[in-house]
Amino acid sequence: MGSQRSKSLVYSFFNYFSFGEHLFISTVIRFLFILYGLIQDKLFHVKYTDIDYVVFTDGARYLSEGRSPFLRHGYRYTPLFAYILLPNIYCFHAFGKIVFTLFDVLTGLFVFKILNHPKLNLNYNTAKMCACLWFYNPLPLIVSTRGSSDSMITFLVLLTIYLLINKNYSFAGLVFGLVVHCKLYTLIYTLSLYFYLNSSKLKSIVSPNYWLPLKSRKFKFVIAAVTAFVCLTYASHVKFGKLYLQEAWIYHLQRKDIQHNFSPYFYVYHLVKDANSQQWIGYLAFIPQALSILYYSFRYSVSEKKEKAANLFYALFCETFMFVTLNKVCTSQYFLWYLCLLPLIACFLRIDESNGLKLLITWLIAQLLWLFPAYFYEFRRFNCLHIVWLFSIVFLCVNLFLLFTI
Repeated sequence: MGSQRSKSLVYSFFNYFSFGEHLFISTVIRFLFILYGLIQDKLFHVKYTDIDYVVFTDGARYLSEGRSPFLRHGYRYTPLFAYILLPNIYCFHAFGKIVFTLFDVLTGLFVFKILNHPKLNLNYNTAKMCACLWFYNPLPLIVSTRGSSDSMITFLVLLTIYLLINKNYSFAGLVFGLVVHCKLYTLIYTLSLYFYLNSSKLKSIVSPNYWLPLKSRKFKFVIAAVTAFVCLTYASHVKFGKLYLQEAWIYHLQRKDIQHNFSPYFYVYHLVKDANSQQWIGYLAFIPQALSILYYSFRYSVSEKKEKAANLFYALFCETFMFVTLNKVCTSQYFLWYLCLLPLIACFLRIDESNGLKLLITWLIAQLLWLFPAYFYEFRRFNCLHIVWLFSIVFLCVNLFLLFTI
């Protein structure tokens, strides 16, 4: 009885307000969190502001002094972030948080705009409810208001999808080239996006015409994407030299982390001390990721069970979910990469609300099981790293179970 009443209250809240009102409410909530963060940073030892935001701001300070942001230890991002946060130096420190928070809100806006598109034949309330899954999700809310740049990436990914659905192929290509330049992982979407642009059936895959971007829409998208990516990356290289390539690109390709995180690989790196062996482990780790990306790209390109755009949503979500789950490093911020795509498939899932809630609770419990020993290892100095690793494996298994269930 209580659960029914709670569900009724939730639906009443979502249905009572229009989409525009939800957009406004979620924006206000986020700005209140930014204000709270300023207070916590001032009064408490544990800071609210994300360490990445500190690095971005330092990078912007280096730029303002005529130096390279890559001279700041730990700056391993596109220089665009440092340029965007220059007002942190000249105006006020929270400027970047406001920018990233607005990108977070825009992500929810484009969830609505995509699902409300006539091509998908979904009603207004369905699109609104799915957008609210993002607006009131505490993870992106907290991550963006702490100053993480991931909200900009989620926005650019959804903007690419929206432009493709609206057949604005050149602009979609430019945005996709930009997002790949900003975050290399988005390169995994290339095959699915290319398949989406193909009107031919996958059975013609052996034909050279299937792969060559001869058709106008493929040509526009590919040329625009390559141009944006190459120009931005080349300009960054010319401006900041080899250090840019080393920090922003090579580091991420070779990255390994012996610090505890959700990925089981951390303990393997902890045990294997030989640098050459660690490098080979890193290369081998790409294999299951690559296979899963290929599988889901092909699987949903041939599926005729749903509208073509819905198949694209499924492909992108599953690829991202598997990429994050199987990655050598996995933190809570990485979850945003697939959570921004979850609202796009939520209305197409074959599970009911009750089972969906059970799956969500299972996912959260798996995280809590990991966080409990991780807390004692990091803050209480307990010798329980092997237990943290065990629950990393549990979390991996739970993620695989969830994906295969939906």
